[in-house]
Amino acid sequence: MGFINLIVFAVKTYAQGVISFIFEPVAWAFLFVLYSQYKKIYQLQREVYYGESKLSVKDMVVTSILAGLIAGIVGNVFMTAVGITFSRSLGLEIVVLISLVLLIINPRYVCLSYSGGLYSIFLIISDYLIKKGIITSESFINAFEYIRIDVPSLLAIVGVMHLIESVLVWFDGHRSAIPAFIKKDDEIQGIYLIQRFWPIPLIFFFLMMQNVPAGDLVATPDWWPLVKPTLVQIDVKNSVFMAIPVFAMMGYGDFAVTTNVERKVKRTSLHLAVFSITLIILSLLATKYPIFTILAALFSPIAHEGLILYERSKEKKGKPIWVRREDGVIVLDSMPNSPAGKMGIQPGDLIVSINNRPIKGLDDVISIFDDYVNFIWVEVLDIDGNRKIYEYKDYQNGVNELGVLTIPKYSYNVPILEDRKGLFDKLKKRRKK
Repeated sequence: MGFINLIVFAVKTYAQGVISFIFEPVAWAFLFVLYSQYKKIYQLQREVYYGESKLSVKDMVVTSILAGLIAGIVGNVFMTAVGITFSRSLGLEIVVLISLVLLIINPRYVCLSYSGGLYSIFLIISDYLIKKGIITSESFINAFEYIRIDVPSLLAIVGVMHLIESVLVWFDGHRSAIPAFIKKDDEIQGIYLIQRFWPIPLIFFFLMMQNVPAGDLVATPDWWPLVKPTLVQIDVKNSVFMAIPVFAMMGYGDFAVTTNVERKVKRTSLHLAVFSITLIILSLLATKYPIFTILAALFSPIAHEGLILYERSKEKKGKPIWVRREDGVIVLDSMPNSPAGKMGIQPGDLIVSINNRPIKGLDDVISIFDDYVNFIWVEVLDIDGNRKIYEYKDYQNGVNELGVLTIPKYSYNVPILEDRKGLFDKLKKRRKK
């Protein structure tokens, strides 16, 4: 019954935390950031789709909040069931500050795997130097004791948050991806920019060292918590931990060049899951064997950076999908509310014929609609080379266009992504003079 009571307590505390966030200024600040980011994505959509859009800011914000809330409750039940506990909270605030500094250096370094790993390495090295008598400054030692945090617990939190992220990426990471154009070797190529954000309420457990505030006391199983505070010697069975809600924002940014968005996000999700589970296991071992504390601290930033470099290398060395072809018209995307979208033509499809007329280029597609047609069937080769046929009819108004984005030969009036250092650098319209 102790375990069931613990889960019920986690759900109840989470619900209370979600309600309390409505009145927290920091929550509204995060939501403002969420709105601002999706506003940029919406504007980029209008650039790419020539004044139209597929997703409104409202749709992107609402779906992000709902996905974050659902993932948050699952993650918090997991953290509560496992029992990731801290003896003090100041170190968590310092980790957030480090993340902000890393954000200035490069936006992708804002991830907790970097700030949490680097801070853990700093604490481990400082502790070693103090114990060896190499650092003797009383001021430094006092400051160090003040800012210390339970390293295994911190790294376990990093692992759990990335596990939550992997689930979100799998189910929701593709939702606001948009196509764009880049130039490589003076040739125009297509690319998909992937950016998604999720506000997530979290529940952290801190050891109460002073007077215990009024509230519900829940009996816990004998094995709880698995990740115990390491900075103090306590009798865990007779200790009291306080559940404190914390509001966090998670984000996923990536790009797809050599595969479609759905496969890209699922591949990334699986890699993140392996990374997360490994880090959680190392953190659990670190509570019993100090050597694993060092391994977990090093693994967090190095392995995460390795995943990013691997994905970039794979995209760089692989064969791009969205390039001009001589054997058909490659589909980067369908226009909003277009016949192509309604009939189900997918990004990466190669159009080889329309109404049995061979298609070699965009001019061939346009010529199909020079004559009045009210029914079309489109033959394509999908991303795996499978042959498919799509049909569309409109006997009342006729079919005036197919409505696909493809790779143009020239960059005239085409929004080109000038700088790929950031996923959402300004798109500039380059006009041929």
